[in-house]
Amino acid sequence: MNRAARWALAIGMVASLPLLALAQGQPASSGSAGNAAAIVFDPPGTAKRYASQHETEPYQRAHFVRDLQYGPAARNLLDVAMPHAAGGAARPVIVFVPGGPGNRKEVEGYLFYDNVLLWAVDQGYVGVNMSRESGQGVSWDTGAKNISAVIGWVQANIKKYGGDPTKIIVWGHSLGAGALAIYLSHQEYYPAGGIGLSGAILHSGSYNIAPVKAMQPGRGGGAGQAVPDAAVLLAQSSLPGLQKLSVPLLLAAADGDPLDRPEYVTLIHDALCKSSTCPTTLLAKGHDHFSEIFSVNTSDQSVSRPVQEWLRTVFPAKAK
Repeated sequence: MNRAARWALAIGMVASLPLLALAQGQPASSGSAGNAAAIVFDPPGTAKRYASQHETEPYQRAHFVRDLQYGPAARNLLDVAMPHAAGGAARPVIVFVPGGPGNRKEVEGYLFYDNVLLWAVDQGYVGVNMSRESGQGVSWDTGAKNISAVIGWVQANIKKYGGDPTKIIVWGHSLGAGALAIYLSHQEYYPAGGIGLSGAILHSGSYNIAPVKAMQPGRGGGAGQAVPDAAVLLAQSSLPGLQKLSVPLLLAAADGDPLDRPEYVTLIHDALCKSSTCPTTLLAKGHDHFSEIFSVNTSDQSVSRPVQEWLRTVFPAKAK
């Protein structure tokens, strides 16, 4: 089975729902095109559109340390990116949680998602890219446990790579965002000492926010999983925990996202506004499910610039 097919199974492709206009937080919506993007699900094709703008190794402005073990499973691996020149103040850390099968490298022949880490280094951060466990045999919360383990690893180890273990942002995309929502909303997964984050980005995920809305089959741990009954969905729901969240949150989606990703942003935004602080929202216009991430660290800044602006609200002392 090719990679695109595995991605389709992983997110449980079904007929897309109408795209909704998002309630705007700051920095509001952005886009590289004036019209809504078509619903596109073509990782290799989207990669080719941006390939000429992406660096290839060895990178000029960042050094990568690969395949560091953060847990006992074979897939418990992460990469760290930092500037070549050491020294200076410790940098905040951006941890990227990929979607689909949870691979750090998404498209064969292309070094996605190195682009996110290269962008992070250019913005003054240390970047971390993690692999998630996925597929048969994983539970609904395996991804959240993986994220917890990575946060613990960062807290214990990132100083040696120039990072600040007290300033961590986690950016989850697609199924990675779903796993991140479970982590954020269930305190039993937090490392000792609390959530361990300064902020979080939930980007184009599907979420269990019962009783408002629950995930459809195939959007949890492994493809083809059956949806639990209503009582289990309520017990596992991310909504109550998100409503109590005390760290800044950015909810993002693209107008060309498959399924109902923009709808989830609207539903979570509205629910949190009623119970706590309204999160910032971003609708990336003219983007599809992969261009919204593959565009990062290119001349197309329609996603990365609003993310950068939101990061400045989390770390206002950063000048970049």
